[in-house]
Order: sequence, then structure tokens, then C-alpha cells
Amino acid sequence: MQKSKKNLIIFLLFLMNYNVKAENLYDKRKFFIEATTSRSLIIPNTNLHQIDSTVMNKNNDFFNRQEVIGDRTATYGSDQQKIASIYAFENSPKPKLKSNTYAIFAEYLFNPKFGFGISLNNASFQAHNISDTKFQNNLANDYLNTYLTNQAARENSIIREILVPYNTKSNNEFLQIVTVGLHIAYHFISHPTFDPYIRIGFGYGRNIEDMAVIYQSTLSLGNRFFLFDNFYLLFEGTASNYDAHKVPDSMPFEARKKNLSHAWSLQEYSGKIGLGVTF
Repeated sequence: MQKSKKNLIIFLLFLMNYNVKAENLYDKRKFFIEATTSRSLIIPNTNLHQIDSTVMNKNNDFFNRQEVIGDRTATYGSDQQKIASIYAFENSPKPKLKSNTYAIFAEYLFNPKFGFGISLNNASFQAHNISDTKFQNNLANDYLNTYLTNQAARENSIIREILVPYNTKSNNEFLQIVTVGLHIAYHFISHPTFDPYIRIGFGYGRNIEDMAVIYQSTLSLGNRFFLFDNFYLLFEGTASNYDAHKVPDSMPFEARKKNLSHAWSLQEYSGKIGLGVTF
């Protein structure tokens, strides 16, 4: 019985000491400023045609027949050429999207467990294995008079159309998104070395390439590792969603009458690393 009371007293003293240390940490560490860089780990469902209509849609489905088979091949090609076009389309390199993001982030702890933050973010997306649409290829390479009257020219056009999906390129400035974000974080513990947290954020910005309005939402799970009392290293995993809105394509006088509408969405899972100071 005496031993149990002694253990209980030791535990309560430890708990009180821990709470005092936590309060001291809270008093010392209310403001956080950090510079971070992140790289995409997974970007699913990369149908880049939804973002840029000049990029070939490489989804093999019924509604994408103009790319799977092609207008020239469908109209003038033999059955063997149509099968070859489907096979070439299905086995061509698929588009890939990668990103790098640089950010400045500031947070204020208004409570030992909760913090409010603001960030400035610059995300650059690089597209790889992209091809022009078959319509663009035909428009650029076929001469109408020769095409209609010359059998050899038609055959060359069909072969070129079949092989278009293999004519790939990269665009290192496919998307250039700048956003300002607001964040709320929950900090699990007050510890002199570790600061694990979960954070949600909402951002607003623009895609510099076409000035589309961007709404961004994020969910992050991370940890700060204090190398010194006021200097730390951080690691973070983030899930992001980008929603783009812009005025639909229209005639010059018609554009004034149209409102912003949803253009495309993009999901990204990324890993982040950064350095920060607290005071």
C-alpha cells in the first residue's frame, strides 16, 4: 500500500514537471518561420488533355476514338491499319506529371495545441511523354489538294497518324501555380525535441500559364526536429487538391457575359523537407 502511494506521488510529480516544461516551451516557441521544398510522390489520373486541350488524351475509351484510331485511319485505313492504330495507341508511352514546390510558411501558436499559419507557395509541374493530338498532326502535315488526289500521300498520312502517340515531348512549365494559403494545425505534444502535428489548409491563387483561378486544399502530417532550442528541421507528407476555374472559350464580346466555371482538378501526394526558426 505504501509502495503504491509512493509510485502515485512520483507519477504526479512527473506529470506536474512535464506540464511546467510544456508551458515553458509554449512561452518560448509561439512563432515559427520556415522555408520548405517538396516533390511529388504520386499524381494519379493524369489525363493532361483536361488541363491543356492541345495535349493528346491517351485514355483508351469509346469517347476517345478520334485519338485511339484517328480520323484518317478510320475513314481511309484498312482493317489491319485500324488494329495497328489501336495497338500503337494502347502501348505508347503514357503521360507523367511531376512537381516541385517551394514555400515560405509562418505559424503562430495561440494555444499549446493549436496554431494558425499562412504560406506563400510556388508549384511548378513538369509534363513528360505528352503528344500533340492527331487532329493537330493532320492539320500541320497534310496538304488538302495532295491528300485528296494522291493515294501515296493518303497512305503516308495514315501511317504518320498511327505513329503520333509515339512522338512524345516534355514541357517543364506545364503548370506554374502560385497560391497564398491559410492553415490550422493541431500539435500532438509539447516536447523539447519533437513537434508532431497534423494540419489542414486552404489556398487561393493563379496558374501563371493561363491565369486560371486556383483553389487549393491540403492535408498534412509532419514533425519538427529541434536541432537547437530555436532551430529545427522538418519532414512532412502532404495530400493536395487543386481546382481550376476559368472563363470558358468564347467569342470576344461573349466572354464578358460568362462567369468562371470549373475547368479541371488535380490531386497530388508529396513529400516535404524544410528548415525553420522559432521564437
